[in-house]
Amino acid sequence: MEQYQKIIVVCLLIYISFVILIKFINKKIEIIKLIIISILFLILISIISIMVLRYIHRDEPYQGLIYLFYFLEANIYYLIACTIFIILCKVFKK
Repeated sequence: MEQYQKIIVVCLLIYISFVILIKFINKKIEIIKLIIISILFLILISIISIMVLRYIHRDEPYQGLIYLFYFLEANIYYLIACTIFIILCKVFKK
């Protein structure tokens, strides 16, 4: 059960970063700056997820590495979704 709690914490961090990203959209910031901010969030979430997954699978390092690749792939999809969301918000605000 403790493993799932740590994964839930990582998911909450992703949600919080998405909320902060929406707050940045409401201000007058260029699209390039917003994409850079979303990349920084991606890096931050990746570092936190690496630490959590290494702690969860400290006895089985290969299993943790497999989950790490899945999580990094999900983070790339998150970055793509944030970028599309940013562009759509900018287009529909005009």
